Formats: sequence, structure tokens, C-alpha cells
Amino acid sequence: MTKATTNTAPQAPRSNSTISTVAAILRCFTVDEPECGVTEIAEAVGLHKSSVSRTLRTLEAERMVAQNPETKKYRLNWGLLSIVGPLLSHLDLRSLAYPTMKELAEQTRETVSLCVFDGVEAIVVEQVQGTEMIRHVTPIGTRYLSLAHATVRVFHAWGGGEPGLKVEGVDEVQPAVLGWSKESYDQHCAEIRERLYAVNNRDSNADEVGIASPIFDHRGGIVGALLLAAPAFRTSEERIDTLCPAVREAAETVGRSMGFTPENFR
Repeated sequence: MTKATTNTAPQAPRSNSTISTVAAILRCFTVDEPECGVTEIAEAVGLHKSSVSRTLRTLEAERMVAQNPETKKYRLNWGLLSIVGPLLSHLDLRSLAYPTMKELAEQTRETVSLCVFDGVEAIVVEQVQGTEMIRHVTPIGTRYLSLAHATVRVFHAWGGGEPGLKVEGVDEVQPAVLGWSKESYDQHCAEIRERLYAVNNRDSNADEVGIASPIFDHRGGIVGALLLAAPAFRTSEERIDTLCPAVREAAETVGRSMGFTPENFR
């Protein structure tokens, strides 16, 4: 038995530009909801149905979406690969991290994911599932927005890394989500930078514990994070204390493969 935890709520366009509208529409298609109708998309992004319909027809002509002839709903199409292909081909972080992720998953028997940050959300780009019968599974492409998630806290602790934080007006990433003041938020970020990991102990989901640690490159900049997710029922405080160093060491191992030298950085 597996349990999937996703964060896939659509968002309205972030500006009035056509590109922002297209991006908002494309974000409606998720692992959980691979097909969407015009009405569903219009309601999700706050646009008129006629505007959404015109945009979808244009995307269909570009082979970025396709319409199911039976349901009349749309889904993403292979034309998108012509855009994301160059990005995926250069995402060396995935191939460099995978052996260490596999080793950590085998060692802990829990699911290990690799996340990157786009300035607002942490995005799962690779995963090795745990070997326990009951385990947490987060499909590749899952996006974490809330500050309740360990990966989001890690990226916040380093100011979002190269993308920088772009969270103004996004309620889910404000300290108030966790009942924190600005001073408490700053203190938590400082603690994460000091110990090199963040713990989500049932904060985002009563059934889940998440531990995340940053991955640094040769410049000492954060380029990703490793996330270990485990069911809460078998993850006591004592086990968390054991798992945290393991995740931190695994993230450091990945960083060293990218030229990171902790001795020079700290």
C-alpha cells in the first residue's frame, strides 16, 4: 500500500500578460488530474471560458495539449517536450543524485526525493521509493508550496537560492501559516542554516514526517534539496534524530559530486 501526497492546486495568472495566462492554464494539468475541461480550467484560474477555449485551441495547434474526442477534455501533449527537452538534458543534478538517493532509500527503507526550487515552489524532479509496504509516494512533478513542507523551509533558509524568493502575496508561504512571527521565521531559517536540515513533523500532514537537507554546488550555492518522507506512525522523535544526520550526509555527498567542499564553505 502506498500513500501519495501532492500539492497541485492551480493558481490564477500572475500578471495580465498572455504568457502568464498560458502558464496558469498549463499548471492546471497535474498527475492527479491529467485531463481538464474548459469549464474546470476557467474556474480554477479565474478566466472566462471563451478566453480559456481560445488559448487551448492555440495550444492544441502547437501540439502542447490534445483533446480527448470522447470526453472533450484536454491533456498535455508531446509537443511540450520540445520546450522542456533542453532543460531536462542539462539537469545533471538528477543523474548525480540518484545513486546516493538509492543508497539512502535502501538504508532507511523510506522514500527519498530530489527537489529543486523555482522561486515559489519546491518541485520533485526525481524519486526513489522506499521498500516498506506502507510508504509515502510523491510523483515526479509534485509541487510543494506551503511553508509547512521541509523542502520549502530549506529553500527559504537560503533565500530561495539563485531563483530568489518570489512569494509576495502568496499566503501559503507566509510565516503565519505555521503561527510564526517574522522573528520566529528568521530564527527557524537560522537554525536550518546551522544544522543543514529542516524537519516537517506532521506540520503539513498528520500522517507524514519529512526531513530535507540542502544540496550545494561548487560555488556554495543551493541547487536542490533531498527529502526523506516517512509515515508518522513509525517515525518517532528518536528515529527522527537518527534520520536527520543520514539525510544531511546524503545531501553533502551529492554536493561533493558537484564540486562542493564543506570545509571551504563553512
